[in-house]
Amino acid sequence: MKKNIEINNYINNLEEVSDQELAKHVRKIFFDNLPDDCEEKISYQMPGYYLNGPVIYFAIAAKHVGIYPTPAGVEAAVDQGLLDGYKYSKGAIQIPKNDPQFDSLIVKIIKLRVAQKIEE
Repeated sequence: MKKNIEINNYINNLEEVSDQELAKHVRKIFFDNLPDDCEEKISYQMPGYYLNGPVIYFAIAAKHVGIYPTPAGVEAAVDQGLLDGYKYSKGAIQIPKNDPQFDSLIVKIIKLRVAQKIEE
């Protein structure tokens, strides 16, 4: 996957240095777990990843990281019990910045979405 300069701008424009570092960390998780043929770009004013359509997005908020795996991804995560105790909506999941399961939850959600995209 080729890095997109717009994502660098998104990260560099975050006000808090700690948020910039967290965004770089989340981006690395995405790069390490998405197929090489994914496309990275800004969409809906946040980093997005595409593989024959949208796979997943993320955004840094004050107290959490928003993960946007589309409604199908949220539904699959709920069905697998991954979101017990987390705030989520039809297409969004809030993961507290200090959550001890932060990395592993994001990886599981990415893998769900990639599996869904391959099946489409």
